[in-house]
Amino acid sequence: MIINLLRFLDEPDFVTCYLSVQVPESNVNGTVTDGFAQRMAAQAADAAAARVAGQGHLSAELCLRFKVEMLRELELLIPGSRIEQLLP
Repeated sequence: MIINLLRFLDEPDFVTCYLSVQVPESNVNGTVTDGFAQRMAAQAADAAAARVAGQGHLSAELCLRFKVEMLRELELLIPGSRIEQLLP
């Protein structure tokens, strides 16, 4: 998954984060379908982006904060999820 975060300081700036989102096929709540996993990952990404967008971090720091926040959100929705940072 490639996430592009857009931030507006003086001029628009794109920050690209390369992440691998992994969800279990099943967990304590039952089977995790592909469609459900995709919707929950998108919801978690939106929430994480809203939380970190205005923090003014450098690119690498922003991606790390985004990953941490997205995992926090995703774990609430799909226990057992993982997110790994990938090399570009």
